[in-house]
Amino acid sequence: MALNKVFPKPTVKRVIFQLQYPNLFFLESRIPDIQIDIIKEFPVSDMIINQPLVFVPANTKQINEDDNKNIQPLIQKIWQFKSPKGYTLSITNDNFSISSTTHKTYNNSESQDKFRDIIESFVSVFEKHIKLPFVNRIGLRYTDECPLFDKKSETFNNSFNSAINTERTPIEETEEYYFKTVKNVQEYKIIYQEILKPNKSNIITFDFDGFATNIEYNNIMKTSDKLHDILSLEFENSIKKPIFDYMNGIKDGK
Repeated sequence: MALNKVFPKPTVKRVIFQLQYPNLFFLESRIPDIQIDIIKEFPVSDMIINQPLVFVPANTKQINEDDNKNIQPLIQKIWQFKSPKGYTLSITNDNFSISSTTHKTYNNSESQDKFRDIIESFVSVFEKHIKLPFVNRIGLRYTDECPLFDKKSETFNNSFNSAINTERTPIEETEEYYFKTVKNVQEYKIIYQEILKPNKSNIITFDFDGFATNIEYNNIMKTSDKLHDILSLEFENSIKKPIFDYMNGIKDGK
């Protein structure tokens, strides 16, 4: 079976494309020009001030009002732009990401709403205003939530090619299961995770996170396409006919 179609009931709940680059001190000055170029696709904008960490000098034994001058907060600005189609673009000094919770397809010709088109469009805009010879990391991540038709090991094994060994850990006796592996596929790395909590939800979560490092800027889309092909095959190899039927809109996938 193949995933090269737009399914009536897709299991993808979130997809993220991220590009990491060296810390660009001048990037803030380019944001207004970038915003003008993307305002039709991303008309809603905001700036978020993120202050996750506080650095305290090692010789500061106790913090009081007099020590405030020794505390240096790490402040990160995030320029965020949202599209009516459900895409969110976030830009910081060292990365940008494009995410969607309404994903239809990466590049299927049946759809006019392709995730690849959004990526390619912004990569071109970014290149226009920020000249980079290379990027540190390109990542593509899919999170899928697939239904548990019932909480029985037999049904589970008929629906998934899971890493869960139901002979040793039957679904009927499992409260929580978490699996993670990191593997190499050619020059790419894939982080694969499964999360199952039968007593709390009726889904199993598959998390496919692929990335490549030290990529020339003009190879960004080629790398993204390859990551998509790898992750698509990983998902296809993780499910069986009942899940394909479910995505195709066949009742209950059974």
